[in-house]
Order: sequence, then structure tokens, then C-alpha cells
Amino acid sequence: MRRRGFTMIEMMFAIMLCSVVLMGLLGVLSSILRYQSEGRIYDKVSVAANEVFGQAGEALSKDFERPLVPDVFPPGRQPLASLEGVSFEVVETTERKDLKRVDLTLYWSDGRNIEHHKSMTTKFLKEK
Repeated sequence: MRRRGFTMIEMMFAIMLCSVVLMGLLGVLSSILRYQSEGRIYDKVSVAANEVFGQAGEALSKDFERPLVPDVFPPGRQPLASLEGVSFEVVETTERKDLKRVDLTLYWSDGRNIEHHKSMTTKFLKEK
């Protein structure tokens, strides 16, 4: 006698297998969306860092002895005018007569209003 269709156990197994695969796909999709959002935020932070370090480099190339804080950047945490929702703080350290270290901390909030920060450092050598 020829068998027709699937038994109840086979159908339940097929449904369970499809459910597991769909749950995995939904997990991957949510990760992709979250990382895409984080990528946009880090792109924004990179632009902000380039802007601040560029201003510092330009100021030091004109007058290396001039202090960045408070002459170029105000002391403490300040909003970044070009990027809404991003603020920064600059700290300058003279390591040698011809070498300055600039520490930059950027602050921003994500879509869930959780504040994040990223610290970066670069060094500037006095041109001879």
C-alpha cells in the first residue's frame, strides 16, 4: 500500500525545523541592523575627532608655544558645533620642548539615550 502525505510527527518536526531556522534568521537580521546603526555613530565620532585634531594641528602649526586650552579650545566639556549631540574635551600635555600630546574625549548618546565616550590621543611635533 502506498503512503499518502506526511504523518503528524513528520509535520511537527518540519514546523519545528522551520521555526528554528526563522529564529536564527531574525537574530542575524537584528544584529545586522544594530551594527549598521553603531557604524553610523562611529562614523560620526570619527568625523568629530578629525575636526578637533585638525583644529589643534592648525593652531600648533601657527604657534607651537600657544596653549590649546584655553586659547583654542575652552576648558572642560564643550558641544561640537558641527555635529549635534556630540561634545568633547581636550587636554594638552607638553612631553618635550618640541612635542605635545593632545588627548581628546568625545561624548555622545545612542538611540536609547545611553551616553558613550571614546578617548583618543595624538602627538604633534614642532616643525623646524
